[in-house]
Amino acid sequence: MPGAARKAQMPRYGPTIAIFVAMTLLQASVAAFSIQMLSTVRAYITGESLYSKGQRDAQLYLLDYAEGHREADYQHFMSALANSLGDRAAREALQQAEPDIAAARRGFLKGGNHPDDIDGLIRMFRLFQHVSFISTPIATWTEGDRTIEEMRGLVERARQRILAGDPQSAEVDEMRRRTPELNERLTRLTSAFSLQLGEASRTTQKLLLGLNAFIARNPEDMICGSPETVTRAMRPFAETGIGTMICGCLIDVEKPEMLQRSIRLMKEQVIPNVTAGA
Repeated sequence: MPGAARKAQMPRYGPTIAIFVAMTLLQASVAAFSIQMLSTVRAYITGESLYSKGQRDAQLYLLDYAEGHREADYQHFMSALANSLGDRAAREALQQAEPDIAAARRGFLKGGNHPDDIDGLIRMFRLFQHVSFISTPIATWTEGDRTIEEMRGLVERARQRILAGDPQSAEVDEMRRRTPELNERLTRLTSAFSLQLGEASRTTQKLLLGLNAFIARNPEDMICGSPETVTRAMRPFAETGIGTMICGCLIDVEKPEMLQRSIRLMKEQVIPNVTAGA
């Protein structure tokens, strides 16, 4: 009964087949995730270039307004800040205790970002806003927005006096004196923001390449479990530096709190023990 024997043997191969099917699906999912992440990083860098250009233009118009008090220069100044103000609205909407996704979408759209990129911008911000290579540029972004708000307040107070026919007022003099200082601070923050986003892009690329290489290994190389289990399993790979991304990518992207908890465990309990034991 050769046919019956073959049928009897088939269940023995079932688990192996299931493992390889699961691994193939996982590899495809990770590849798709990687492409999406790299595309989103590119979108952030594109948005940063618009943000920075608007700030540079605003600085020039502010200098002109501080010297000439022309209303046209004020209007150009406000128009140049439109992208920055839109991105700020998006950031603040996403940093709320209950993120306002609709407001974030409107803000990124006003910031000049392509509509097709906005969902990815929102998703990446929510998932990684507390991870160092993303939280650092976000902190610089926030400080830049504070400087812009300080600049706007300075200009608005001076403009009120100019429109009232008092161009020699203390408010106008303060605008004239402080404009170079604020411009210098904003230039420094913009440069830092650009460098930090570039570093975030390189870090993301390295992590994703490491993750894809790791997933391509044998199924038995997959690591999961408690921090202690993961620590023991990762010690042979202590030099690869891909543990955080492995942990994050296998979690439902709609549950950022689980991702953040996993990354925290990796950072606080796994990585220090792995490197100490390597």
